[in-house]
Amino acid sequence: MKVLSQKAVTDFQAAYKKVHGKDISYDEAQRQGLQLLRLFQLVYRPISKGIMKNEKAKRI
Repeated sequence: MKVLSQKAVTDFQAAYKKVHGKDISYDEAQRQGLQLLRLFQLVYRPISKGIMKNEKAKRI
């Protein structure tokens, strides 16, 4: 099972409180932090040079 560092979890707790105005437990911050990282892994994909070249050619 993957886990976040203690600093990452406490940073997530602080960010959550700043945005939502309420505290969450360490375990909940760990769970939500891991879900957020998983979302980024699913969504973020590096763009290959070939795709970039094709996109630039379309704009000209």
